[in-house]
Amino acid sequence: QGHLGAACAMPFLSSLGLCSMGSGSQEATGDAGGDRALPGRCAPQDLAAVRADVEDPPEATRDIHLPKAVDEHLGGSSPSSAKLGPRRTLQTLGADPDRGADRDAIAKPGAALDAKSKLIEVESAELQEDRSFSLAVQQAVSGAALATVQVRPAETVAQVVEKVLREIREVGVVALQLVLGDRVLDPSLTVEEAGLDASCAEVCGVLRPLRCLTASLDGTARIRLLQSGVQLMVELGARVWSSAIAPGGSTLLMVSTNGEGSLWCAETGVHLVTLRERILNCAFSPDGAQFAGAADDFNARVWCAETGRCLQTLTGHTDDIKATTFSPDGKLVATASSDGSALIFQAASGRRVRTLAGHGDVVMSVAFSPDGRYVATASMDSTARLWRTTVGECVRTLSGHTKAVDAVQFSPDGQRVLTTSFDGTARVWRVCDGECVLTLAGDNSVVKSAAFSPDGTGIIVAAGSERIRLFDSTTGDCRVEMVGHEDWVRMATFSPDGMLVASASYDGTSRIWSALTGECLQVLGGHAGAVISAELIAS
Repeated sequence: QGHLGAACAMPFLSSLGLCSMGSGSQEATGDAGGDRALPGRCAPQDLAAVRADVEDPPEATRDIHLPKAVDEHLGGSSPSSAKLGPRRTLQTLGADPDRGADRDAIAKPGAALDAKSKLIEVESAELQEDRSFSLAVQQAVSGAALATVQVRPAETVAQVVEKVLREIREVGVVALQLVLGDRVLDPSLTVEEAGLDASCAEVCGVLRPLRCLTASLDGTARIRLLQSGVQLMVELGARVWSSAIAPGGSTLLMVSTNGEGSLWCAETGVHLVTLRERILNCAFSPDGAQFAGAADDFNARVWCAETGRCLQTLTGHTDDIKATTFSPDGKLVATASSDGSALIFQAASGRRVRTLAGHGDVVMSVAFSPDGRYVATASMDSTARLWRTTVGECVRTLSGHTKAVDAVQFSPDGQRVLTTSFDGTARVWRVCDGECVLTLAGDNSVVKSAAFSPDGTGIIVAAGSERIRLFDSTTGDCRVEMVGHEDWVRMATFSPDGMLVASASYDGTSRIWSALTGECLQVLGGHAGAVISAELIAS
């Protein structure tokens, strides 16, 4: 009568490491030539017996009494049950809790199906553990052995990358890409999805040294080689308003609060040229050959990144220009202005091709979608808008924020838009219908910065406190908290591969964090004032 009850209970108890049972209730010790039960697991022959009973229970055991000790362990009222892991109620087992004051409930046939499901879960977890294998990674260029790590099919490629970097003691200082054949492996894929298994003999690792650019109100910018600790310092003689490194990492553009712009060699720290025109915001073209920016004369300009010569003057606004950006193909430049409009220009000719009018207040930010089909704008009128690039038509108004919206960006796949607002929230919106699908509240009702991860699955938020939080971009669940700064964090950004996060804080430091664990990997000091930006660049 108690045979099926013991069978149902066995996988639960063994999964919690509380028993190692053989047939019936005797401890399985095995012999020198047979299978031996491991601590916390059923012997193989016992699992087979359990499976047989669960899948096709004998007629005489379809209505059976669960042993009281098992009942108490699986969710009963004994004081010790709270210490024995997750509680499972009688209802979960398909029993009627009202039959008997001592909870000797009668199990119903549904218990067999539920027990079967639990058995599958236990065996699946054990199977994942048993399927772990050694993965050898070699250097892509030399072919020399890089590291051998133990991995499981359910782990992500990103987790494998971090294991390799920890093995070679380079975590937080280099970027690593894994290559199988002619494929660069997507970090978000599982090991199984990426096609990795024990037979993979030619998994290559491409190591790219990381640099971190930080800019401070102390009037300096620093470029640190994270692997060696060597750093270059650029001193402007005035407070830094913004800084940027051209794609490719060879040229540094520095802008001071007094509107002076200058170009520097990002590898040697040598000053190249000072711009003749004033500039207060800037953005490089995708190929790094040009950069666009604006000052306080209501005009934007396009400069040559090599010589600093002004190539085009973009006219049409009637008030200050708050932001400039290039389209993904580098052919267009979009501007956002205090006059309540955004304009789109041809980068090569300077000709205005679209006027995006409709906001009721200052336009603070502008962004192109990854495919260039849409432009997003953020405004002090508490809304963001989506526009069709080719015709300048407003196709969506994103309403929901209660105060000014100060920044906007598209997700890497172009399907969502992320906005930040003075109302202390960051919001995610669907492009297809303009619906707000996620709201993330900042600490102390402040959001300083927010950004999608390179794969679009995460959102990093620096919001009114000393901590940084990484959220799941779909569910809004907080994946990781990064704690360590001694003053508010002004900005947090991802490394190009999404494995690391760089933060800039009013405490005068920048920090490098693991995006997987939240561990602080490096503290970058040296600045004498608040650090206003931090950016990781892969050489």
